[in-house]
Amino acid sequence: MKSLSQRACHDLWIINFMKIASFLVVAAFVVLLAGLPASGQETNEVTFHLNWVNVPADKALEFYMVSTRSSKINGIDVPTNAATITLQFSGSLEALTPVLEKALFDQAGIEIKHVDGKRVMVINHNWPVQPRAGSQAHFIILTSQDVKTNSVRLITGPAAGSSQNVLFKYASKSPAEIKAIANGQTTARIMKDGVEVAETVQGGCAGYLDKNNTYIGLDLIFGNYDEAKLAANTLRGN
Repeated sequence: MKSLSQRACHDLWIINFMKIASFLVVAAFVVLLAGLPASGQETNEVTFHLNWVNVPADKALEFYMVSTRSSKINGIDVPTNAATITLQFSGSLEALTPVLEKALFDQAGIEIKHVDGKRVMVINHNWPVQPRAGSQAHFIILTSQDVKTNSVRLITGPAAGSSQNVLFKYASKSPAEIKAIANGQTTARIMKDGVEVAETVQGGCAGYLDKNNTYIGLDLIFGNYDEAKLAANTLRGN
């Protein structure tokens, strides 16, 4: 029978092995899409060489998330059969980031909004979406009573025609309940005193995730700024 110290060493070895394996998977994915990065002769800066032709948009987005070490705070999925990305680039990661963001937006309608630090919101401008086969779009009613205090955030788009987003944390729903709403092609109606004051685009309820990818609330997508602002104020109880 192994001693306590032997078992501890064995467990530590397994943990370290899993960390190394996880790092190698990420590294392999970056190399696969970017080509082998080469270090500059005069600096330690890594150079990325991209020669993309019709790379699926979801793979391009995944490459962006891995290479920039960003985490997504909302639960929008990009369909694998959406647009493709064609891009030629050679340079540093710092220079690549805005170029790739522009390519995703211009060629696939995928917008990256920086929230704070390494957290980003991913917006698919191919709304309104169609319900999946065999499912039907449905509605939920939201009031200030559903919302955790001081959790409502209004995040605006760069242009008048872009979608506008309202984030909030649920006061009482479980992660499983929130995930079911986010995955159900749900449209939200914002109510105050029994009167509807705003409505998201069709299927405009995406998941709002914390740093552990746990569903904690919703990312509500609106078609214009005025409606999003009204919804945010209503959910705050104003």
